[in-house]
Amino acid sequence: QGNIETDKNALVFPETQGVVKTVHVSEGQRVSKGQLLVSLDTELIQRNINEVETSYSLAKDIFERQERLWEQKIGSEVQYLEAKNRKESLEATLATLNRQAGMGMVTAPFAGIVDEVVPKVGEMASPMAHVARVVSLNEMYLKAAVSENYAGRVQEGMMVNVIIPGVDTLKSTIDRVGQFINPENRTFEITVALNDAKSLKPNMYAALEINDILRDSVITLPSSMIQEDFEGRNYVYVLSPDGAAFEVKKTFVSPGPSYQSATLIESGLKAGDMVVDKGSRKVVNGEKVVLEAASSAISAMTK
Repeated sequence: QGNIETDKNALVFPETQGVVKTVHVSEGQRVSKGQLLVSLDTELIQRNINEVETSYSLAKDIFERQERLWEQKIGSEVQYLEAKNRKESLEATLATLNRQAGMGMVTAPFAGIVDEVVPKVGEMASPMAHVARVVSLNEMYLKAAVSENYAGRVQEGMMVNVIIPGVDTLKSTIDRVGQFINPENRTFEITVALNDAKSLKPNMYAALEINDILRDSVITLPSSMIQEDFEGRNYVYVLSPDGAAFEVKKTFVSPGPSYQSATLIESGLKAGDMVVDKGSRKVVNGEKVVLEAASSAISAMTK
């Protein structure tokens, strides 16, 4: 079991406090990276910028004049350095003010969908509270916890079925297998990519089926047909033709993994063997029986 997630699910916060001046987007709208979402009132900072720009323009002009004079060996070095320092100081101040003004412009961190817009025009925004949520559904993945019993069998690249109740069943592969066993629940984490999935949303529940065994040709039996003797050996009854009847033969088998009430038989049977299902608890080794009806699960009756 696991949850569908995306790394592009962001709560967007302003970098400064201020009154919301303009909300540029609405919920459900698609946005591109860097697109303006919310503007805060930065009028006071803009006034300071205008004042500094005026002072900077003058300081720059004085510096350029002083520089030309200095190149002609006119004037003192102190006058040249003072003019240079004044210009560079105002440049730094202007850069700081522009950065502060930029903090009032809240932009999208990546391309996606605006899932939530919180403030209204005139409300106070703060770095302590988010103003919007932006979600991208282009890079979805599933994270699931797998029991440590499968640590040696689950590997990257294995085929999986992702079952989303009420939505769809998707086929994918394991992208990443965690290398850490959680001591609290004895599981390790795996990640499955869902890049082409439709109608999926972050935090949806999903079940995961991992195909850890793939065989081209095998013999399987219903798990209920396999019996166990007092020595712990597994066996089934196989019918061997004997004239008009059949002889019951106790055949020991080596069962493999089981899945959905079916068990893989590693050895002991071959293709075409008739295995007793109904009546298997009533017959014994060497007994003669006749068939009540021909079927894939043979029913044996004592002759």
